[in-house]
Amino acid sequence: MDKTGKIDVVPFRPCHALSVEARMVDRGMVVYSMDTACEYAKNGVAYTGLAEDKVIAYGGVINMWEGVGHAWMVTSDLIKKYPKDITRAGIEVLKSFNFHRIQTAVYEGFHEAVKWIEILGFKRECLMEHYGPDKANYYLYVRMV
Repeated sequence: MDKTGKIDVVPFRPCHALSVEARMVDRGMVVYSMDTACEYAKNGVAYTGLAEDKVIAYGGVINMWEGVGHAWMVTSDLIKKYPKDITRAGIEVLKSFNFHRIQTAVYEGFHEAVKWIEILGFKRECLMEHYGPDKANYYLYVRMV
């Protein structure tokens, strides 16, 4: 990838996970650990968004089976400073994947993420009750290509 607005999109590296202070909403997620993020990146494709030489977000899509992937993302507070740029970058990254279905889980109480994922073209498929590690409810979102 390359520069999208004020954000540089680069391949994910483990050091990116170490250098980001994840937002509280991301800390409850399974993917928050560096080991998990690296495992996910090995099983799919992952990118990092950089601005001001700092990691503002990293994420990717895990290959579930041919043509179907599960998207994941961890963000820092810096993401709030670049809403239009991160949206443009997200759309470009999604276009680069070779999946006919990309799905993701979004915590039902994380209203900014619900709004953002819908802007990216995902449609709510269902509510997954007690899905999170803390038994929180999550929405399953899907983007068909």
